[in-house]
Amino acid sequence: MKIAVIGTSNSIIKIGYFNKLVQKFSCEQITIDRYSLGATVSLSAIYMIEKNNIALKYDYVILDFNVNEYKGVVDDGIKPEYFVACFSNALIKLLNNGAKPIVLVLKDEEYEYCSSYQEKIALSLDVPIVKIVNKKTTNLKFRYEDTSHYSEHIQNYIAERLFTKIQNYNSSNLSTPSYYSAPLFDVRLLSSCSMNDVIIKNVNIKSFKNSLLNLFYYELSPDSEVSVESPGWFLKGIVFFSDKQKNQEIFISDRERFIRKRLTLNYKTNGFFARFVDWKYKYNFERFNLKACVKGEEESKFQKEETMRELDFVGVQATGHAQLVDLIFVNRDIYQVGLDQIVSFNLEHHFNLLKYIHQIRSNQGLTNESLNLVALYNSSTASDKLLVLKIAHLYTKTKTKEIENLIKLAINDDFYDLEGFRYLFIFKL
Repeated sequence: MKIAVIGTSNSIIKIGYFNKLVQKFSCEQITIDRYSLGATVSLSAIYMIEKNNIALKYDYVILDFNVNEYKGVVDDGIKPEYFVACFSNALIKLLNNGAKPIVLVLKDEEYEYCSSYQEKIALSLDVPIVKIVNKKTTNLKFRYEDTSHYSEHIQNYIAERLFTKIQNYNSSNLSTPSYYSAPLFDVRLLSSCSMNDVIIKNVNIKSFKNSLLNLFYYELSPDSEVSVESPGWFLKGIVFFSDKQKNQEIFISDRERFIRKRLTLNYKTNGFFARFVDWKYKYNFERFNLKACVKGEEESKFQKEETMRELDFVGVQATGHAQLVDLIFVNRDIYQVGLDQIVSFNLEHHFNLLKYIHQIRSNQGLTNESLNLVALYNSSTASDKLLVLKIAHLYTKTKTKEIENLIKLAINDDFYDLEGFRYLFIFKL
């Protein structure tokens, strides 16, 4: 039996659940391989599945991206359509090729009342889940430096739950997972393109090895040339290597529409990472040039997007070099794919809740035009109503008419949870 883990840093750190899961299977003839990237999202799942043919090589595949993707939506305001499209496509490709996926749903307490969209999608496809809530944070209003990494005690518990789930997967109690007739979109990589599609000049090729994979990356200088012709295939992701010693930036220029985009590729740990080309704005590059650049070069001409996990390293100068591992192409507009999946899985209400949490955590004011809490409350489940009240509670010092109407509505509601009574009591004060 072969097991693959595709996840984030909780499976990479020394005390992480991956090493503990390996120990639990040590007495059995089982291979467990790790294809995880730290500080990344399910974009790396579609990359690893395509790059390493995981859907055909492994019997069981554990997907673990819930914490990072929720932080991407709530803290960084990244459009959830991209996450939903990649996560759904990864699940469907695994199912269609006979692999047995398990979705690990790691949740911070701040999302305790808000059901995971990955959980909802997995359950809709009859895919087993393992759900863990980390009781560590206290408030929706503030960002936290490290709520994503779990204690060793919880890592042991995660490994035990996964061990049990894999053993029970073969029992008659679990139904055969559902599948689609075809993937939502196909994936193509720079590393698999023909020379007719790509021109790469003046680059140094270097190697990097992690615990499982031997990788090569192109070290690009300002004199390097990467020119891509991919009609019908859109550039959606970049895989790069970070050594904590360079502030890396890459410029992408669309040769047909004169759209140009600058990406900052800095992470705080050594390793390789996958990230979207378009976090917040939609780009569909098919014919483009890519180059490394010194920070600040032609700065006013480019659209720049950064997230809280991509900060310049203090005291480190930009050298004009970038370390490119791979490019990820897809054959459909994945923003539209994600939008269709959100409707298909009835997730519109769910992401409205997350939108308001993002506005709170980024200190954006909520106006009557941008906030319709009453409508959101009326369409909520009992558990989500608590989250709506929790969101409104943070604005009781500057009550709007919308919040006052919500309070009147909630007072007439039946609550069987002391948390709901607590919020209503605070409102009345």
